[in-house]
Amino acid sequence: MRAREADARLEMIRSLMQRGERWPGLSAGACFAAAGCAVLTAWWCEKRGLAFRADMVPDPAAPFRSTPYMVSAVPYWTTLAVACFIGFVTATAAGAARRGERPLSRQTWAALLSIAPSLFVGTFLTPVVPYAVLPATWMLCYGTGVCSLGWFAGFPATVSGLLFLVAGALSLFTGLKHHPNAMMAASFGGLHALLGTLLLLQSRKPDDDHVHFDPVEDR
Repeated sequence: MRAREADARLEMIRSLMQRGERWPGLSAGACFAAAGCAVLTAWWCEKRGLAFRADMVPDPAAPFRSTPYMVSAVPYWTTLAVACFIGFVTATAAGAARRGERPLSRQTWAALLSIAPSLFVGTFLTPVVPYAVLPATWMLCYGTGVCSLGWFAGFPATVSGLLFLVAGALSLFTGLKHHPNAMMAASFGGLHALLGTLLLLQSRKPDDDHVHFDPVEDR
């Protein structure tokens, strides 16, 4: 019985120590790439007159630029989301390979599972919510997931997730909802750039979160 209790305590200590370690799988480069792609997508949609509307169809007799909002911007943004997710997974696996770790360690699985419910909800809400509130829905769902990821990735993810929630609320309840592409650029573009910057600053900061013991001095 004592051996089992000792093993249980060791397992609990090991689990607590793993929770205290910052997950290094969140790539600053992937965040900057996602930010750039989001800004370019917003610029493209705005230039082409694409908005989050599905109730207008093109007039075959009218020139392209004379009929605003002929096509919804949703397919462009959903394609970007899928591409960014693939890029994020690729960057995570590449980073683990550089560190000599397994691509999908236990800590990586835990981090991915923490953000999975919010991505699941956002995916299944996309075809059913009104297009007018779709940008705010995405921001709120994504912000919730990034906040959860903060338990593993640390302070940068938590701050970025909270700002995504603020952006989603502003896009939902203020006049900013009439500028969806601009809000998407500010949130998925600007906040991803902020997250990448915070990750870079954190990586250059000396790791003082762990206490190191000298076996000679601690005797």
